Amino acid sequence: ALCVLVLRQRNPELPCTVWLAAEFLLRAVLGATPRGPLMDLTHTSFAHLFIIGIMLYRLHAGRATRLTVPLLICAIAMALYGPHWTFRPIPQFAYVGIITGFALLVWLATTHHGWFLRMAPFLFLGRISYPLYLVHQAAGFALLDRLRAAGVSLIPAVTITTAAAI
Repeated sequence: ALCVLVLRQRNPELPCTVWLAAEFLLRAVLGATPRGPLMDLTHTSFAHLFIIGIMLYRLHAGRATRLTVPLLICAIAMALYGPHWTFRPIPQFAYVGIITGFALLVWLATTHHGWFLRMAPFLFLGRISYPLYLVHQAAGFALLDRLRAAGVSLIPAVTITTAAAI
């Protein structure tokens, strides 16, 4: 918003490049951890995930620049640092594969090849994706914690929490 409103920057590629570079420097050089004070202050804990979405939208909208695809690839590569938290350890390459797979699914859904991703249930999930993003952590973890404390095993607890969030 600052880049658009104050600096009158209309293409997000340059600000996103700076944002991704900041995330990389914080993690690689300073050893900062996601959700730590430094990464929270700079809003870089999940920058690569937001940038993946922004670059996929740029491709879909036909507004890609020469930086769009390289920035998308670099943002996906940042997943090599792994998730900031998991119930169980996940290998780096598995996490990169998951992030890449979801990015490919989103890209595919915007092409004529992804017709099967435009079925009603998927369109519904797409429509609620942003509100779901906003509530999943706070409400989701509150419910998940209560279910786990009540003795519900992990997989059913996650399933119930996911259904309740949706």
